[in-house]
Amino acid sequence: MLVGNGLSIAFSQDLLLNNITAQVIERLTKIYSGRSGEVAQAMQKIAVRAQAENPTGDFESLIGAFGGQTDILDDLLSFAWLTEDTRDMAEAISKVMLFVQGVKQRGIGHTLQIIVENSKPDAGSFSIISGFLKTVLDAFTNSVTIANLNYDALVLTALTADYKDDFCDMGIGWDSVTVNQLSATPFKAHTLRDSTDFPASKRIRLLDLHGSVTFWKVGGSYLKIPLETARQSEVWERYRSMKVFAFPLVVLANQHDKIDHVKRHPFKLAYEAAETDFKDSENWLIAGYSFRDTCVNDLLKRCWEARTIKPKILVATKGDNPNTNDIENALGWESGKFSDHNTRIERGGVDGLSAAPAWKWFVGDHDSPPF
Repeated sequence: MLVGNGLSIAFSQDLLLNNITAQVIERLTKIYSGRSGEVAQAMQKIAVRAQAENPTGDFESLIGAFGGQTDILDDLLSFAWLTEDTRDMAEAISKVMLFVQGVKQRGIGHTLQIIVENSKPDAGSFSIISGFLKTVLDAFTNSVTIANLNYDALVLTALTADYKDDFCDMGIGWDSVTVNQLSATPFKAHTLRDSTDFPASKRIRLLDLHGSVTFWKVGGSYLKIPLETARQSEVWERYRSMKVFAFPLVVLANQHDKIDHVKRHPFKLAYEAAETDFKDSENWLIAGYSFRDTCVNDLLKRCWEARTIKPKILVATKGDNPNTNDIENALGWESGKFSDHNTRIERGGVDGLSAAPAWKWFVGDHDSPPF
């Protein structure tokens, strides 16, 4: 199954994109006494020039714009070294790169820290998350893959609490290293997988397609740090200071740059594993996803087209979005032909999903209900 931001929102409204974005802007600009409003507007203007769709309400568009600028400046630096007779131009570009990188790291650091703070189990309705997972995992007792689009660790927390011996994720449980850079107290972290060698004995597989607050690159190592460590403010303060060679591994980028980011490790590996499992699965549950992410839509479309016998699809959402046209466009279906496919929409959300007629249909209990 695929889970998106809607699952996190069901846990807490504080995890709405616009609520997170507002908090990010406040934390980024509060140090500029008397100029915070102007600084916020300047950042949003840069994001708009980088073709960001909604920099005032979507932190990925806002912060991702600075990531794109870093990539451009890196190419420009290479060009300067090739074409200029002196070091002056290259050194000037390097200074600008350092400035832009600092803005980017402060933005990412604040964003992920806010997500961590607002996704602790006691910060919202955690029973909704655990109850939803129990509904799914009780109904499907063989292998279940959870392709997670959220940076928070809500799904990881629920699986650790209720299915500790039954699930695996991108971290290698037996391979650990000691990390000294991110906190005053050294801690153990697990190495992230570099191949799809998931243990066959675990029936539940968690794939964080766009990374997690627990995924870090420390030096040259790709690691999964303990969740309790990721919840320490010191970790994020050290990252924002740019004094440690450690970076959270998340695809926090606008739609244009995401296409490149998901080709990098460990996201490429997660996408490959998800593609294999979606192609093999007869039941696709898509919960809390807007169908607005190009990379994810392409993944779903490839998997749907690859299957001779098309999967049974249940889209669980809260409210009117996504509509049938959104789903048709994402999967490459002919417009107005939604009813021709083995797909239903449950608009009551994930809370109480087990009682919904669409769920009964999905697990094979009832005939097809109207969508």
